[in-house]
Amino acid sequence: MNTYIDTPRGKYYYSPASLFLGVKKIDVQKAKDNLLLLNKLAQEHGFKFILFFGSLLGAVREKGLIEHDEDIDIAILSEDKDKFLDFLHVIRPYGFNLVRYDRRGDLYSVMRNGEYIDIYVMFEVYPTVLGTGGFLYPQKYFNILTEYDLFGDKFWIPKEYEEALTFIYGETWRTPIKYANFEMSKAKRFFFISFWWFMNNIAPLWLYKYILGLKDKQKIATYNRMVDVVQENYPNTNKLSKIKGA
Repeated sequence: MNTYIDTPRGKYYYSPASLFLGVKKIDVQKAKDNLLLLNKLAQEHGFKFILFFGSLLGAVREKGLIEHDEDIDIAILSEDKDKFLDFLHVIRPYGFNLVRYDRRGDLYSVMRNGEYIDIYVMFEVYPTVLGTGGFLYPQKYFNILTEYDLFGDKFWIPKEYEEALTFIYGETWRTPIKYANFEMSKAKRFFFISFWWFMNNIAPLWLYKYILGLKDKQKIATYNRMVDVVQENYPNTNKLSKIKGA
């Protein structure tokens, strides 16, 4: 089934894929090739992205990609969203095709050679706080960046990357943890495929946001708890402000 999203260049038609946690284990070599090519094209066309989530963790801890991960994770700022949508047309001739669009507008996935890259759009939710996928992160991790050597190339990552990883994964981020079981049964796989087909094609947008979203108090409480963890572990860095209202 083909569908489309609107971009500055017009409609972008694509075929959605059913992607969910545990759907497949990453092919490290293909994913590496994809990341290097995407970075090369981004540099040539003035598009900037940030390694984040599992890809930031892999770059810092493994000096590569995490073998028990499932994809590549990058982040962009909301003000660069139109530039990214334009970039989708640029990278299509190189084999990158959009396969997922989160209806909340903060996640896109592109695939090449069977491996996909998640692109998270970071929106301002509170002063100095950005959000994506129902979770909140300090804005400085996306505004204060440094170049990081990986695979013989340079990538943008948060300047205080160890602090950022502590905020995302907690104090144990240096210890590898396999979080997904890729030996999924046919019944479970069918359930997830059916669930995401319903969510993306039938469920009204309010229901989609309700099921996938987190309540504001829960989001704020999680954010404030991780602020405490960061302050305990990095007392000499710039203080993170808590969000009032938890």
